[in-house]
Amino acid sequence: MTIFAGCMSISALVGSAGQSPALRRAVASTVVSHYLTVGRVDDFPPGSMRTVRAGDRQIALARVGDEFYATQGACLHLKGPLGEGTLEGSVLTCPWHGWQYDVRTGKNEFDLALQLETYEVVVDDGHVKVAV
Repeated sequence: MTIFAGCMSISALVGSAGQSPALRRAVASTVVSHYLTVGRVDDFPPGSMRTVRAGDRQIALARVGDEFYATQGACLHLKGPLGEGTLEGSVLTCPWHGWQYDVRTGKNEFDLALQLETYEVVVDDGHVKVAV
């Protein structure tokens, strides 16, 4: 399992629980339980943006190279659908009025005081999962 967006891997976290199998299982189940599957890695070509649903939330999912990033689904400006926007490198452009955000941080490209909500993303056995 791999965690993107600057987080340690689940296997490293579980490994840090020491030699106790019971403790390792408890750490693994606690950490993984709040991740929801939103698709398979193959569903998202590099450079793509998509709207996905994780529980009751619409999320904009970006694939930058081999890494995945997730932000809130609606633009801060007028709630445009960010999953329908364009992605150039790590910069997402809202399809409605051109507001731009860095998908790695959620920060607006023009006003760094504005920031989208972001979510951790993991890839586990070919499945893309978002923490909600």
